[in-house]
Amino acid sequence: MHILLALEDTGESRAIADKLVATHGLRLDTVFCRDDVFKCINDIYYSIIIADDSLFYSGDITRIIRKVRTDQPYVPETEIILLSKSLTKSVLLGDDEPVFMFRSPASAEFLFAMIGKIRELQLYRLKEAARRRESADEIISALFNSVGLKPCTAGTKYIREAVHLLMHNPEMSDSVTKQLYPAIAKLNGISAGAVERQTRREISECLAHGDIDFIRAVFGIGQDRDFSHITSARFVSCLSSIVSARTELKEL
Repeated sequence: MHILLALEDTGESRAIADKLVATHGLRLDTVFCRDDVFKCINDIYYSIIIADDSLFYSGDITRIIRKVRTDQPYVPETEIILLSKSLTKSVLLGDDEPVFMFRSPASAEFLFAMIGKIRELQLYRLKEAARRRESADEIISALFNSVGLKPCTAGTKYIREAVHLLMHNPEMSDSVTKQLYPAIAKLNGISAGAVERQTRREISECLAHGDIDFIRAVFGIGQDRDFSHITSARFVSCLSSIVSARTELKEL
């Protein structure tokens, strides 16, 4: 668990940071400047951010929330603890921004207790995410086998990841080239172009040599039409919708 602590640069704040590290053994990155907060979240995934609202301008916290929001499925969202002297949310936050808000200054003991509660919440979410992924993977494997996707190719691996991503972020289906392929590329340390080529190749092979009757049934294509109009985006979106529906039914 990686935690970012962003406080006013005062002796009290430094004492709190030191105590959280020395007494409670937490792994912290501590900053005392607004600009440093944005530098840190550009480079590192933090599970918890503790921030003093006096460091920020109007809209900053919303920017931070949007910046740390992950597009990866089954990864817990960053939780934010916002400390405020006034507890006036309207200055820095939208109406529904997901933060824990407490009056400042907060003691090291109080922050440690809150971090512990958030850790428990995130651990529960991780376990639930792992269970959901395992359930979805079983359905994906069966569906891929029925369609005729080869199980051990790079293209099939990327299609599987695309299905998971679209289940988590359905809006990515509207921006496959700009969002979906780059997200898969980031997971695998390759270029988005390589992901697109391997995915297209695997889909073409499947449409040419897979289970034609099953494919027609899945995509609602009559016997008098070929598959030339099935794009990669439509292919993975359709499979994602099927997996989502079957996963929901399985959990009822």
